[in-house]
Amino acid sequence: MPRKKNPKNNYFNQEVEDAVCAYLHTTDTLEREKQFRLIYPALCKIAEVWYHKTKFCYSDDDMQDVMANCVAWLVEKMPMFKCGQGTKAFSYYSVTARFYYIALANKNFRYFKKNIPLSSMTENWDVANSDTADYIHSENIRMLSDFMKYCNHNLERMFTTKFQFYGKMVLDAMENFEEIEDLRRRKVLGYIFKKNGISENKKTNITKAINTLTTQFNLWKDRWESGDDSLEFIKKNYLTSEEQKIIKENIKIGKKNNGTIAYAKKFGVNVSVVNNYLKLT
Repeated sequence: MPRKKNPKNNYFNQEVEDAVCAYLHTTDTLEREKQFRLIYPALCKIAEVWYHKTKFCYSDDDMQDVMANCVAWLVEKMPMFKCGQGTKAFSYYSVTARFYYIALANKNFRYFKKNIPLSSMTENWDVANSDTADYIHSENIRMLSDFMKYCNHNLERMFTTKFQFYGKMVLDAMENFEEIEDLRRRKVLGYIFKKNGISENKKTNITKAINTLTTQFNLWKDRWESGDDSLEFIKKNYLTSEEQKIIKENIKIGKKNNGTIAYAKKFGVNVSVVNNYLKLT
């Protein structure tokens, strides 16, 4: 059985959490330096922990240099954390460090395969991996990281006050997906229920939160793939003529489970937008 995680976190405690918010909310130089002295050791520890957790490899660089670069990256990304929106600074910077190491390992591995002659490879080297597969994997990691930043930045715009609680649960599961042994939908829901101590009669609320995030992801992904990685919230309350045509051809009015929710998520709108269109047809 996997080892249980230690619930106590001595190096990134509440004092550090508070220091992060104090650092981000002041422009006073002396105050920022004071708070940063509390934050910096915790960032160094995060960089060290995730260096070992990700089993960083494919590099001849000194371990301390690699971790120092990760800390520099965390410091650069510090202003992107939003205090008071439910997400812990520890969770945000841990995810950032993890993605940094994974992306760096992928980059180094592509260089390794391109520049190291086959004659120097060991017999166990797996030639089945391809640059294309590595690139896709790295891009998926970057996309997930950027989407999590977008969600944390726009949590209050995505969810009503009532559903922010459930939205945070789903985002937490996304940030800690490595803890979930089975990624089938029912098992993921079970993980969320158990971790947050809520009963399964709240299943509908969790499902609605997942649907909202799916809708936002479909909208956000189109913008992200165009090269725009801004955090500006995306809201769509209309259907294009092409989307209207698809819905008209595939949804039977009055039929139960006719796919209304699925098409709403696909086109990045609320279900009410689809239903209102169907009423007019």
